[in-house]
Amino acid sequence: MIVALTAKNKLGFIDNSIDQPRSDDLLYGSWTRCNSMVISWILNSVTRDIADSLMYMPTAREMWIDLHDRFHESNAPRVYQIKKMLNGLQQGSMDISSYYTKLRILWDELRDYQPTSVCNCGSMREWVAYQNQECVMHFLMGLNESYAQIRAQVLMMEPLPIISKVFALVVQEERQRSIHHGVTKMSIDHSVSLNSVTSTTGPRLSKAGRGDKVVCSHCHFRNHTVDKCYKLHGYPPGHPKLKQQLSQGNAQAHQISINMQDHLNTPGDNLTQSQCKQLIEFLSSKLQIGHNLHVEPQQQEPTISCLTGICSTVSHTSSITQTDWVLDTGATHHICCSLSMFHSVRPVSSKIMLPNTLTIQVSVIGSVFLTSDLILHDVLYVPEFQFNLLSISALTNNRECSVSFTANSCQIQDIKRTKMIGTGKRLGNLYVLMKSTSYVCNASVPKSELWHLRMGHPSPSKLSSLKDILHFDSNNVDVHPCHVCHLSKQKRLPFKSNNKMVDHPFELLHIDVWGPFSQYSVDGYRFFLTIVDDHTRFTWVYLLRSKSDVSSIFPMFCRMVDTQFGAKIKSVRSDNAPELGFIDFFKELGIVHTYSCVERPQQNSVVERKHQHILNVARALMFQSHIPIGLNLKE
Repeated sequence: MIVALTAKNKLGFIDNSIDQPRSDDLLYGSWTRCNSMVISWILNSVTRDIADSLMYMPTAREMWIDLHDRFHESNAPRVYQIKKMLNGLQQGSMDISSYYTKLRILWDELRDYQPTSVCNCGSMREWVAYQNQECVMHFLMGLNESYAQIRAQVLMMEPLPIISKVFALVVQEERQRSIHHGVTKMSIDHSVSLNSVTSTTGPRLSKAGRGDKVVCSHCHFRNHTVDKCYKLHGYPPGHPKLKQQLSQGNAQAHQISINMQDHLNTPGDNLTQSQCKQLIEFLSSKLQIGHNLHVEPQQQEPTISCLTGICSTVSHTSSITQTDWVLDTGATHHICCSLSMFHSVRPVSSKIMLPNTLTIQVSVIGSVFLTSDLILHDVLYVPEFQFNLLSISALTNNRECSVSFTANSCQIQDIKRTKMIGTGKRLGNLYVLMKSTSYVCNASVPKSELWHLRMGHPSPSKLSSLKDILHFDSNNVDVHPCHVCHLSKQKRLPFKSNNKMVDHPFELLHIDVWGPFSQYSVDGYRFFLTIVDDHTRFTWVYLLRSKSDVSSIFPMFCRMVDTQFGAKIKSVRSDNAPELGFIDFFKELGIVHTYSCVERPQQNSVVERKHQHILNVARALMFQSHIPIGLNLKE
């Protein structure tokens, strides 16, 4: 706390070096503000219970004295604890650097508790030399016995070096030992490995008369090690013994089949563990050979490479049906497993290659209509698949669209029309396209309800007043309660307004800035300026990247009113926001600026109600369309 107050040049408010001026002094106001600032810092630095007990103290000095009297402790217990830790600290398993760091922390803390005096006679040097000697003795006493030689060399030096020099000498000794230990360990490991080889292959090497050859510890043959032993890891392709091993395996498998037949004919007998193991190895080798023979493609037929990255657990894939479409970023073509989903088809003779090098015959290709906005072309019909794959690369190549993925969902958006044409949800580790109808208006929706959705969910009374213009029956306007209205139009109870409307346009303007929003829009906006004419209630809304943009936008609006409408703005009403204080600008144009009282938005109710209406409509459209928030915030 003292460090923070010193940095802010406010330490004098707690140590009484800055006296409180008299109430009629010119510096009294500045002193009061600084004192309140220090009080707020102290209250925010303590717990809530302590802050409540300090709340009514007038000065920071009184707070500091009260805290010192309550929580001041003697330094003797801590000094005793530090000295006890210094006497008991040993190097042990720590390296020299860690051991010295712990000692240095304790020394610095102990030195902070020791009294210091100012000396100009030079006798302070003896005290400093004594302190250095104590630190060197503590450091040397805690070293392991392996450093006895370097400890004796340091103690024999006259005069005794400073602690930093001693630390450098010991660290240098530690590095020399690490280098020597590494070389010794390599030589020992090499000799041990040679001894083990010699002991393992003693009779064989005695006959050959050459004991320095490398010998395998598995097969006991020379000229290779165990990590390259063919008998342990298998023979490479083309090796003569590989064919012999395969022929022996076939004969062994034939013998196993005969034994199995005998065991099946004999009731009560079962396969032994070794026979089961041999049977599994034989079937695995045959299955691998069969796959290798099946994946050889025919040269006269074209092959379509369709790489997919679908990999999921059974618990998640069981909820995906054959009518669902899985979004795949690794597939090069769309694949459909149901012929009934095709809108148009044409025959084709080709094959697709899977990532495991298997090929599947494809005889039909066509188009699939998912929605009126999402049509897939060149879709391959593969009945062997269990899922329908929607290739992201093929979708973006055929039409200008973008696909964005989040943790739980994904969106497909048309770039030209900036319209969302598809959404997906995450099932396990797969993104599945949600089943939805076209994003056009449904004719089965009642006309009054349809206009209620189109116009941003207005109230039934407002909607009924437009029945002659929109041509719908107003008898069933409020028959079905709207769920979105309850979500988007929550507010406090209304209050009575005493505002009187002016007689002519631009005699009075209501202005206010709303924001910041929690997210940025596509173009980087977080605020908006609302201007409402008191007479006509006509509204202008300008999106802002920051509040400082008001200083350029509102003068531009005043010039626009003068040019387009030939009118002069007479008065402006706003709250006390600093960005709306156009003092010089209003004086130049002769505009009267009136303010509302602090924390009384009711006095600026015209523009505040307009903000409420704008936000209600925006929330209703967002809940209705299910579009992400970042895409709704667009000019």
